[in-house]
Amino acid sequence: MIAAMAACSGGPTSVLPPPAPPAPWHYQAPPDLGDGLGGAIATSRGVDTVRISAMVRSIIDGSVPNIHSVLVYRSGDLVLEEYFPGTMRWDGIHRVFTRDSLHDLYSVSKSVTSAAVGMALASGAIPGL
Repeated sequence: MIAAMAACSGGPTSVLPPPAPPAPWHYQAPPDLGDGLGGAIATSRGVDTVRISAMVRSIIDGSVPNIHSVLVYRSGDLVLEEYFPGTMRWDGIHRVFTRDSLHDLYSVSKSVTSAAVGMALASGAIPGL
């Protein structure tokens, strides 16, 4: 099972400054922070790093606008954790997002909750709905 989540502001966005030329980006496995999500090299969990790299580069170069973060969890480990600059819908302020940034979630909470319930059902942690 793959669980992936992309956080974005949704809706209209403010005009962003012209993007700087994209810095070279190379895949790195996320660190295991001891938070229960683990951290593993994508290929060790059957995830193609060429496709991940193409996705991240399309976010960095502005082809896919205003994505703030992308996390990919596969086979019990976080295999991608990246954060990008963007604006929040409620204030229109351009900022750089990090793991520690507070973020508007809106309806994404429903998706995360349903994915967590699905994983709990699949693992037997809960017997049923």
